[in-house]
Amino acid sequence: MLLHFGLLMNNRYPDILDMTVESLGTLLTKKGKESYRAQQIFHWIYWRGVRDFALMSDLPALFRKELACSFRISFPTLKRVAEDKDGTKKFLFCMEDNACIETVFIPEKGRNTVCLSTQAGCKFRCAFCASGKNGFIRNLRPGEIIGQVLYLLHHTKSPIHNVVFMGMGEPFDNLEATLTAMENINSSEALSIGERKITISTAGIPDAIVRFASLNRQVRLSVSLHAAEDHLRSSLMPINTIWPLSDLLNACAYYTDRTKRRITFEYIVLKGINDSPKDAKKLAEIAKPLSASVNLIPFSPVNGIPFLSPTNEEINSFVRHLAQQKIFSTVRRSRGKNIHGACGQLAGEKK
Repeated sequence: MLLHFGLLMNNRYPDILDMTVESLGTLLTKKGKESYRAQQIFHWIYWRGVRDFALMSDLPALFRKELACSFRISFPTLKRVAEDKDGTKKFLFCMEDNACIETVFIPEKGRNTVCLSTQAGCKFRCAFCASGKNGFIRNLRPGEIIGQVLYLLHHTKSPIHNVVFMGMGEPFDNLEATLTAMENINSSEALSIGERKITISTAGIPDAIVRFASLNRQVRLSVSLHAAEDHLRSSLMPINTIWPLSDLLNACAYYTDRTKRRITFEYIVLKGINDSPKDAKKLAEIAKPLSASVNLIPFSPVNGIPFLSPTNEEINSFVRHLAQQKIFSTVRRSRGKNIHGACGQLAGEKK
């Protein structure tokens, strides 16, 4: 498992945050320990924010020493935090090898959301997104993904109600680590956040969508569409040259048929690029057979990227055209724009 998740070889001990409670219990059993000790360890880490085995007082003293000589618990290192006037906070974290990622905390009345990164950088280089501008560095381990939530939970002293995998990177390009992090976010032994409060967003890797469907979880799936025909989508999202719309939509159809759950298509609206009545009609033709909803996201400016944001009237016109085609859509109110924390603005830190 350590090599599978790309554990850095200068770290001698496996990170408990890379494990589920079940996999830790199995490992402890193989070492001659009681499997229920895994639950105790998880409670200390996830519920109390403890990272020092010596402080886990309901564990035998000798066992705590053995744990310290066999495992580690790694949290990301906070390098910088920025706060927008709307209360959104963007955290720049660095990992053990100094790979940097960004995480966003979005407070709302009665609900706090965390937007997680799954990769340092991004290899897919969408034309409207900052995450791939500096290139791809590496996948994050499960513990590096879940560590973002744990840091915010225990250092902001604020409850977390929703988790979205919509930060830097493509979650389904780092599928196993994403699924392990998802498991711990949902597990009653860890963060205990309900499946329907978790959303995973993908730019469209068909095999991973099919694999995700086979799990039959209640976790929400969003698909970043952004264009409804291949030529335009390929120009905006190079991933479309590898897996064109026909492949993506076949996987989406399998997902909806297998899970009976509705997909949300995310659609960044770019002024004069994909916001015409013709674009709305093509989008409706894709969404309708899948009974999919559409989340419209006005483009948030990124330095060096030439696209423009639509006006409110242009967005409203697009919504009306979709409604005429019987397609339900919502408009995302972008948060954190002033700190470059909105959709498509996360970039980590240039080396």
